Amino acid sequence: MRTIGFSVAPVMARADRNTPPRIVAYGVSNRVIVTLRDRAKLGALLDKLTRAGANRIDSVRFLVGETENLADEARRKARLYADSAGVTLGRVIKITEQSVHIPAPRMVRAVEMQAMSRVPVAAGEQKINASVMVTFAIR
Repeated sequence: MRTIGFSVAPVMARADRNTPPRIVAYGVSNRVIVTLRDRAKLGALLDKLTRAGANRIDSVRFLVGETENLADEARRKARLYADSAGVTLGRVIKITEQSVHIPAPRMVRAVEMQAMSRVPVAAGEQKINASVMVTFAIR
């Protein structure tokens, strides 16, 4: 968990249009990002946060954490295919790699979460695509 913003601002009110506004309270906002690596604990965490007084939860995002490892695996597969072709590779002429594409996660708004008595979390799945094209000289 890390703080990404903290603010304190006066809440103004006036008795009527003829009186100047006065401070009646202060509004405090403490914004944090929480990273949870065990998806099975997410519903319990959301329940605990709302019971502790969190009155605004902007979103829940599902991301893949180790994308570089997945990209490396794709590169190893490309080498395996070259070896399977039975060719001796010469020097690399050109390398083109498309960025790893991770689809945007679905956002769950606080309004949706408040409608639920217990916060269910569906696991779902996420597909990641990577493409590497290497042009070799063949000997």
